[in-house]
Amino acid sequence: MCVYVPRALEFIEVTGAVGSPGRFELAPNDSLGTLLQLSHGLLPAAVANHALLVRFLQASTRESVWVDLTDPTQYRMTLRDGDGVFVHFRPDYHVLSVAGIYGESSDPGSYPIVLGHDRFSDLIRWGGEVPSARQPHVDPPGSGAPAPTEAGKDPEFDRLVRLSRSEMTESEYAPSSRPAWPRPRT
Repeated sequence: MCVYVPRALEFIEVTGAVGSPGRFELAPNDSLGTLLQLSHGLLPAAVANHALLVRFLQASTRESVWVDLTDPTQYRMTLRDGDGVFVHFRPDYHVLSVAGIYGESSDPGSYPIVLGHDRFSDLIRWGGEVPSARQPHVDPPGSGAPAPTEAGKDPEFDRLVRLSRSEMTESEYAPSSRPAWPRPRT
């Protein structure tokens, strides 16, 4: 007994936010719905209403068409050899923004935040204020201020103190754009 399996010559492809992205053999009358079934469907992170179908019109000429995978009528679209579907991921899907507070704090660590809603003062409050904390060394991330090293020492400040005005660059001599933090009372 001999079984003959013909070689696959035509393919369709799906990439992105589907269960099993890949290249599949094109069978007669395969549709967009068939391709999504072969790839185990859309992931919860998929941008289903805005997928891109790329289709070859000639050997090296192609066209791109946006398809709405939430519309059941789109699933009946017949596919052709070389068709590729690109399903985008939602960039904000299950992204948990986190900020951390470390150092002299009653409860240091990482905290989940809502961008555009939670403030730096919220983070300080969540971390617990400590009266003995050295306020001048509380710098928001990205402020450009160097992190103090051991026990609050700032090597950049120590270097600048030793320089005369003529040895400093203009940016080293200019007043800091950082907020003037209140100094702790002694």
